[in-house]
Amino acid sequence: MPLNAEYTYRSTWGASRAWGGARIHEGTDIFAGYGVPVRGAVYGIVEVMGWNPYGGWRIGVRDLNNMYHYYAHLSGFNKKEVRVGEVVKPGQILGWVGGSGYGKPGTSGKFPPHLHFGLYRDNGLMDWPFDPYPHLRKWEREERLRSRT
Repeated sequence: MPLNAEYTYRSTWGASRAWGGARIHEGTDIFAGYGVPVRGAVYGIVEVMGWNPYGGWRIGVRDLNNMYHYYAHLSGFNKKEVRVGEVVKPGQILGWVGGSGYGKPGTSGKFPPHLHFGLYRDNGLMDWPFDPYPHLRKWEREERLRSRT
């Protein structure tokens, strides 16, 4: 999120989820108002854009270290600059905060607007999730330091 936006987040990794069956939360939810810009965290290639029944409108980016960055529950995409196969950079607007997901394409409003952000490592056989919260805090601190100079 832009530093000047109103947003809040805490570690929600591993919390239980029930929609679609018992499972754990594989990310961090960043709560913000509808339409707040969602910015890319790293340089990477857009692997997927579109609908996912759990994540709603989502974008998946594979970074230079082969980590997969998952941005979900968007209200829309930055279609002018973001396309599957294109390179994105840190700070680039990928889309906007929404409340999409938990149903068929177009389902929205089943929960407060937020960005679900997930990170996945590739072990050569599959992607496996890990807690993105420490990375989000680090990136936020680094940006705050850069903005002071």
